[in-house]
Amino acid sequence: MYVVFEAVYTLGNPLQDDGATVLEQFKTLWVEPLLLNINTVLQSFIVKGVYEGVGTVSSFLPIILLLFLFMGIVENSG
Repeated sequence: MYVVFEAVYTLGNPLQDDGATVLEQFKTLWVEPLLLNINTVLQSFIVKGVYEGVGTVSSFLPIILLLFLFMGIVENSG
């Protein structure tokens, strides 16, 4: 289990960082410019609430997928 834990975080952290970087660049280049002409409160809700909330949850996706992959391998090994 220790090897699984180390493998998940050793392989997952760079993927998590890369995913967060891509989401941040997408927000800066596409989401914020598209929302410049709407109400400030609605813009803040969409960018800081919805987009960053979904981005935070989705940045954990590589770690979760690796965990399920390795746990499936451990389970099937007997």
